Amino acid sequence: MPIGTSSRSKKPAPAHLASSATQFVAPRPTTTNQAAVVVPADQSNDSDAPPTYDEATTEGPGIPSKQVAPTSEHDLQYFAAIAAGTSPQIRPSAPRLVLHLFRTTQTHIFPIEERLALGANSSRPFYALRASLGLNSVDEYNKLTITRRWPGTDVWQTVVISDITPRLKLLAQGQVMISRLRVEQRRAGTNGPADSYELWWGSQTGSYTVWRNKMSTELEICCEGWTSLDDVPRGGHLLVRRRAELGEWLRLANQSGQVKDRSATRNESNDVLAMIDFNVPSPQLVCVVPAGHVKLDLIVASLLTAATIHTRRAKMMSQTLVSHGMAELSGNSIVVQQQVNANIRVVI
Repeated sequence: MPIGTSSRSKKPAPAHLASSATQFVAPRPTTTNQAAVVVPADQSNDSDAPPTYDEATTEGPGIPSKQVAPTSEHDLQYFAAIAAGTSPQIRPSAPRLVLHLFRTTQTHIFPIEERLALGANSSRPFYALRASLGLNSVDEYNKLTITRRWPGTDVWQTVVISDITPRLKLLAQGQVMISRLRVEQRRAGTNGPADSYELWWGSQTGSYTVWRNKMSTELEICCEGWTSLDDVPRGGHLLVRRRAELGEWLRLANQSGQVKDRSATRNESNDVLAMIDFNVPSPQLVCVVPAGHVKLDLIVASLLTAATIHTRRAKMMSQTLVSHGMAELSGNSIVVQQQVNANIRVVI
């Protein structure tokens, strides 16, 4: 899958479509900025093994205190098998899954066609997201296709399709349905009808919730100190917390053969399943909890969809401030004038 290739030319969107009451179709800027690309340094060798797992190097389950090496291609075979619901043929050298986040989106071409990837490098990532035109809208890139590569090969599978609500009101208050998540690859041995998932935004809590079959909550995604993929420098975390019953997660982990003894579940009391850490030089997704590995496809799709929407919301808020005369452009930033003797700079 080509990651980071140039997008095809697009026509500028009509000005009336840029309203916060319609959808995210931004106007063409007067100056051209370069594509935002997050590229870790010295991470071109797929054979580099991750460091030995040491609980002393973490602040909590799955949350490293500093940047660590990404999971090797060999170890990814284990996590791919767990995500697919099959028995892994190998044991990883470390129980922690670490993937760099890459963004190869052409941010100067509108509408924005988001491209994200997770892996050791950008040429052969483990997961990739690409936005395309939605079925119900001809001018919105609202179909997010999440694919996963089988380690050691160039075989890709579509695992989840995230269909963003057309004409989404990004600045709406209350509970807003963001996207329908359609899991394309069912876990091996799964019988019965497929579960349906929806991603909702709650303005009061400032978090996203994944609902299963419109009846029970599955995941919660929280932004802690993080605002947008456009922000440089970045900071904060994008956390995924468990909302389903703990017993259900452990049942799946046991069925996959991942949990061999109770010591493997010593971190299960913590509800953080995975996170994207933006405080390190190269943003990383980290997942050490076995309960998170069994639903990795859904977790990755939910995280990347939330990151895409949150970035669109931040840009829409910036554009709204400028249009109302509450801020002004300054290079690639927006300066929001305050009553106090300070300015807030928002990167766009």
